[in-house]
Amino acid sequence: MKQRLALGLALVGEPSILILDEPFNGLDPIVVEDMINLLKQLKEEGITIIISSHMIDDLLELVDVIDVMKNGSIIKEIYLKELVNTDIKKYLLSLMKEENR
Repeated sequence: MKQRLALGLALVGEPSILILDEPFNGLDPIVVEDMINLLKQLKEEGITIIISSHMIDDLLELVDVIDVMKNGSIIKEIYLKELVNTDIKKYLLSLMKEENR
C-alpha cells in the first residue's frame, strides 16, 4: 500500500518526469501487473519515467532505454530497439558480470 500511496502522491502535481526507485519491491504479482499497466498508460500520455530497479523482467515491457550503472556512473546505454533478436536479460546479466571483474 505504501508503494501505491507514494506513486499516487508523486502524480498529484501532474509531473512531466517521474522518478521511481525500486517501485515493484515487495509487491505481489497482481499489484506489479497493475503498476506496470499504470506506468505504460503514463508513458503513453507523454510522461518520462526513470526507474531504478534490479527487477529486469518487470522493466523490459516498459522501457525504451536501459542504462547500466556501476559506482554511480553509466557504463553502458542500451536501446532496446537495437536488440531485437537478443535475449536481453541474458545480455544484461553477462554485461553486469563483466563489469564486476
